[in-house]
Amino acid sequence: MMANSGLLYDMAFFFTQPWVSAFLILTLMAGMILELKMPGTIIPLLIGLLAAAVYFGSYYLMGLTEWWEILIFAIGFLLMVAEIFIAPGFGAAGIGGVILLVSGLVMAALPNEGMDFEQVHTADAVTSLSMVLAGVLGGIIALLYAAKNIINSRFFRKAALNQALDAKDGYAMGVSLQSLVGKPALVRTVLRPSGKVEIDGKLYEATSFDSFVEAGKWVYVTDVEGSMLRVRADESAATGSAIMKA
Repeated sequence: MMANSGLLYDMAFFFTQPWVSAFLILTLMAGMILELKMPGTIIPLLIGLLAAAVYFGSYYLMGLTEWWEILIFAIGFLLMVAEIFIAPGFGAAGIGGVILLVSGLVMAALPNEGMDFEQVHTADAVTSLSMVLAGVLGGIIALLYAAKNIINSRFFRKAALNQALDAKDGYAMGVSLQSLVGKPALVRTVLRPSGKVEIDGKLYEATSFDSFVEAGKWVYVTDVEGSMLRVRADESAATGSAIMKA
């Protein structure tokens, strides 16, 4: 038991090193942002949750994290989940979620007593805030740099949608995707940038050149990458309804 306790302590000590904690936060933020871009993928979200569990678990074992600090983070996380799956976009839930997430991460690393922060040295507060901001900004920069390759990779193209693409769900089977280039399409799920579009009554996987396209909007197909249609929003595509019904 003592050996196990020593090992846990050593692991917790390692994960609470500022550069390691920053990497965990980077992983957490990257997972959440990628899930926001590709809602329903789940895997990035699970990876982010694992990073969060290691982060808070380590600081808790070191005696730094209070239960209410974890609660603040959890509420922020739930708000972000609601933003991703319930109210797509980036509104009040998303902004509030980010604020609570960052607050929970910063306070978890501070040596406060309960809700008393008077004994926290300025240097500790600066280190904690810098570590969290470095992780958050690092996650955003890394995703911006690698987003196209990640989203268009074979693994994430398969994982991007929860449901299998088969005929009983309305997906097109045996249709040449190249023949769809130039056609208007109706967005059925939010494109951030991946999702589903409908052409001639059939559903297809698509990714948008625009960062965000709401469901119900019209787009047109510009290209095909593997099994994914590339689409772009265009006001003129609003006439697509008449074309599709023809």
